[in-house]
Amino acid sequence: VELIRGPKDTVVRLEVLPEDEGVGGPTRVVDIVRDEVKLEEQAAQSEIIEVPMDESGDQVVKIGVIDLRNNGGGSLLEATTLTGLFIDRGPVVQVRNSSGRISLEEDNEAGMAWSGPLAVLVNRYSASASEIFAAAIQDYGRGVVVGETTFGKGTVQSLLDLNDYASADRPGLGQLKITMAQFFRVNGGSTQNRGVVPDIAFPSAGDPEDYGERSLDNALPWTRIDPARYQAAGDLSELVAVAESRYRERVVDDQEFAWLRDDIAEFNEHADEKRISLLESEGRERIAKREAKKKEREGQDGSVAPLVEEENVLATADAELEDGDQEVADDAEEDEGPDLLLRETARIVADMAELGADLDLLKEQFAQLSKTSSDEDTLH
Repeated sequence: VELIRGPKDTVVRLEVLPEDEGVGGPTRVVDIVRDEVKLEEQAAQSEIIEVPMDESGDQVVKIGVIDLRNNGGGSLLEATTLTGLFIDRGPVVQVRNSSGRISLEEDNEAGMAWSGPLAVLVNRYSASASEIFAAAIQDYGRGVVVGETTFGKGTVQSLLDLNDYASADRPGLGQLKITMAQFFRVNGGSTQNRGVVPDIAFPSAGDPEDYGERSLDNALPWTRIDPARYQAAGDLSELVAVAESRYRERVVDDQEFAWLRDDIAEFNEHADEKRISLLESEGRERIAKREAKKKEREGQDGSVAPLVEEENVLATADAELEDGDQEVADDAEEDEGPDLLLRETARIVADMAELGADLDLLKEQFAQLSKTSSDEDTLH
């Protein structure tokens, strides 16, 4: 970073090795004129995903998917305001300070900007304000949460500048980070440590206990307080159960999900290894095998297949919510993950929309699902 930075309007040249090239492959030089960097990729974005509702593809349904993967959090006010777009009105999160006093962050405006079917897609790096939003949507029964268990960052920190308490001739003493408060869901449970557990879980690499707040030696434990007074939008349990059954049946023969499961299994197999060869020949061999696997998969359907990257799985999420409403300084390492997860989330919520519109179909499929579960319990 120090080499890249410099006076405005001067040129820096970066020699890069394209991702598709192997070690020793051709590089290219990129000339960049130095200027102010605008982090536009961190701004909210939207896209339309078409999901056919029947075999003919004629039936169309409008659904909403909020993708919060790798979103390390930010403004508590924004989390509350965003939640207010999808609930009528009511509390969004409870905040307990160090003296035990509990306050509420609420949506006081009646009405919703979007009242249709909704899903929230999260992963292990969804933290802090992202967890507040996902938890509220889940507690209100307003939508389904899909993905991985979230980071578990349910505390508020404040920075104390030690220079304010030192003599003028001793600057540069640094800052002290103090935990000032803790977040609680409207149902009374904390987002701290346990995070938000998805209603429908996607395949996940590694042990969930090895990431997030729960992996830290001195993390505050999960706890709960009394629930807030709120009116849930409904009970999605039957819809979720049938939609999850459809999802699991659908991905059994899905090639991309099969690749993802294979990559996760391979990662887990080697997760505990503590040594790696530094021989260049063996390093090249490992890279060649990965490139061969990638090209083989691309040749089968023309798409870029998912590959589980160790550095993405083990990346540390620096997700902090300073003073309750400060933007996160450093988000988790960006990795949107394979697009198939976003597409499958859209399919799941589309199924829920179809089932919700056809109550007879929902009751029939839920009854069949319950019977199957009961038969399996009897066999066991």
